[in-house]
Amino acid sequence: MNKKNYKIAIDVTPLSNGNSTRGVGFYTKNLIAALQKETKTNPDFKNFNIQLVTDNNLNSFDLIHYPFFDPFKKTLIPNDIPTIVTVHDLIPREFKKHFPVGIKGELNWQIQKRHLLKTDYIITVSNYSKFSIYKITKYPLDHIYVTYEAPSFKVPKFNSSLAKKIKNKYHLPDKFVLFVGDINWNKNIPSLVKACLKLNYPLVIVGKSASKSDTPDHPWTQDILWLQKQAKINPLINLVGFVPDQDLPYFYKLATLYCQPSFAEGFGLTGSIPLYKPYLSTN
Repeated sequence: MNKKNYKIAIDVTPLSNGNSTRGVGFYTKNLIAALQKETKTNPDFKNFNIQLVTDNNLNSFDLIHYPFFDPFKKTLIPNDIPTIVTVHDLIPREFKKHFPVGIKGELNWQIQKRHLLKTDYIITVSNYSKFSIYKITKYPLDHIYVTYEAPSFKVPKFNSSLAKKIKNKYHLPDKFVLFVGDINWNKNIPSLVKACLKLNYPLVIVGKSASKSDTPDHPWTQDILWLQKQAKINPLINLVGFVPDQDLPYFYKLATLYCQPSFAEGFGLTGSIPLYKPYLSTN
């Protein structure tokens, strides 16, 4: 392109639906913030004008980025504009037996896959996801770029008095196993629960999906419903629910260990936090 200024659209739909409190929402929010900062501070990107969109009126843009790909909802709009899509993973297609979608879901998948194959580039979060996407869709490998994710919050300097307040606020035990994230089949949460109960060891689960009171009875939600039933009869299981960014780092610090026993992950970001040395410091 020979234009002096480039108009780039970023679809922010994930910030206004059920994804807003999930990893996709945090990814979208932080991606936008980082890109907007680059356009203001990095001279290499001073001619890039980023605009946030939620509709299909994209004709005036030079590039569109969809930061989320849903295999079963029509989140991609075909057009003649260069398009980049972030595909975090295709686990529901990789393990179809555990994520049944019915006839409508299969039809939507075929539509979404066809639209995906027409996009210019894919961003994904790991080599595992990259080769999974290729295997399932046959999208060209040389047009799939891996960009690893990072924590959505800065690791704070440890504050013992604040840690005590967090412990009391969420009624955390002195020792516990921690899990943070959604509850899907691939997370393998029943095995984690059974192991903790067998060892008589407290388990703390952070995440909105585990504590939702209106969870529907659906093939995809069976692990959630099972977990909620177990939590009602076993005081060792603590379903904390959503925890804001400023509190979450202290869960990792207070936990005896973090466990992510997944069968499969696109990236598995939540398990990486304790590896940061500044966070482990007790000074």
